[in-house]
Amino acid sequence: MPSRSQAIYDLKQIQVFVSVVEQRGIRAAAEKLGMAQSSVSRAVSAAEARLGVRLVERSTRTFGITEVGRLYYEHCRSAMDRIEQADVVVQSRGAEVAGTLRVSVPVPLARYLLAEVVSIFLARHPRARIMLDASDRRVELVPEGVDLVVRFGRSPQASGLVTRLLARPAAGLYASAAYLGERGVPRSPNDLAAHRLLMLGASDSPQELLLRHQDASVVVQQAPVLHTNDMPTLLRAATQGCGICVAPHFVCRRERLPETLVQVLPDWHTDSVEVRTIYPSRRSVTPLLRAFVDLLAEHAAISLNVEPPPGS
Repeated sequence: MPSRSQAIYDLKQIQVFVSVVEQRGIRAAAEKLGMAQSSVSRAVSAAEARLGVRLVERSTRTFGITEVGRLYYEHCRSAMDRIEQADVVVQSRGAEVAGTLRVSVPVPLARYLLAEVVSIFLARHPRARIMLDASDRRVELVPEGVDLVVRFGRSPQASGLVTRLLARPAAGLYASAAYLGERGVPRSPNDLAAHRLLMLGASDSPQELLLRHQDASVVVQQAPVLHTNDMPTLLRAATQGCGICVAPHFVCRRERLPETLVQVLPDWHTDSVEVRTIYPSRRSVTPLLRAFVDLLAEHAAISLNVEPPPGS
């Protein structure tokens, strides 16, 4: 078990590593933290040595984060959010949940998650008002005065923005009958190498797909022909025969997509799809925003983790 002094040092390493990821490099992180570049580099190297893994790929010209580094970042960011919110929680204890909350959310999530959450929230907090924009357009939070955005896919790191993972909905592979008739039906994950993949996520998401079946798992190393965080664009491309898409089962079931798309490799599933909240600085989290995000997180795991469509 590490000593107290070692634990404090490790927390500093975590803070530095998180800043390096969010600032996309050691130099920018050093400027943000007011530290020497050499100190930042040593902190990251020390964290890698302590964990026994490589967290970032760095050279004089490029910077990237490894897959295990991204996973570590998500846990560290979540832990730091909780630490940094300790003062806010204490200060806002007993504060009334009131005021107007401006929320932007994609249409599928508005229908199948936010509709229920909003109703419950307004019943619990009669002095709260919700302005909900159900739209798939790109939103600039601060310039547009938006308090909270809910989106599919990993969100690019941006200074001053906070992201929180709500759920990884159960998802599968879907394609149009016309596409499968032309290119053939995959019988195993290895067959996907001969197909065109359409994936949901930000442009910096990993270019790979992890498929699971009971205790077995397969990583498909296949660059998608389409990588988008816009669900309607993804589904339209699939229905038009552009390839095999990775889509949440709850969307396919409730949007009646089994009538136009066929599930591929139905025994295999993936949790690569993510639903996240994004909001401005964690230091400006109000009791209103906190209460809404907490309720949203409570309902997301249940509402979005549904079984595949019937008949698929």
